[in-house]
Amino acid sequence: MYILSGDQILEHIDNRIIIISPFQTHLLNPSSYYFTLGRIIKVFDAIKSESKTINLEDRGEVKIAPNGYLLGNSYETLDLSSSKKVFASFGAPYSLIENGLLLCHSPTIDPYHNDFIQFGIKNLLPIENTIRFQMVIGKAIFFNISESPITLHHLSEAFKASLQKAVTNPLSSEIKLEQ
Repeated sequence: MYILSGDQILEHIDNRIIIISPFQTHLLNPSSYYFTLGRIIKVFDAIKSESKTINLEDRGEVKIAPNGYLLGNSYETLDLSSSKKVFASFGAPYSLIENGLLLCHSPTIDPYHNDFIQFGIKNLLPIENTIRFQMVIGKAIFFNISESPITLHHLSEAFKASLQKAVTNPLSSEIKLEQ
């Protein structure tokens, strides 16, 4: 298992192992891809004890009340299901953190994922916070889980024998790391 570089992400996209729709080159980074806020969100106002569904594409932006919360989807869809060779870690970009916003999402996206990325965002500040259509809300780091970048043919015969012994009898073996 290893982290994909930006070039490897692009190669996986070209080979349709990772499908991001719509894919935007400017959101690709050296080791991640940024996802943006989608069209429809549900905003919860803790002070007024109410919620409302908003079409953010029509409105452009919306204010989140202090201690408010929203449920939303990414603008992009992410499909990892074609090969099941990739999973992703999803987290908050610094732009959310510096604005007092907390991204609520499972830390991983499974290899079977084929949908928008769903998440919550909480305003941690005592003041209103502005959320905009297609603002960056998360970044995905992709992992190839089908193979190791180190293959057995690169290892010495002594190391292979030591490794095999450790696998078959782990309590009585020690692996010799010399190559």
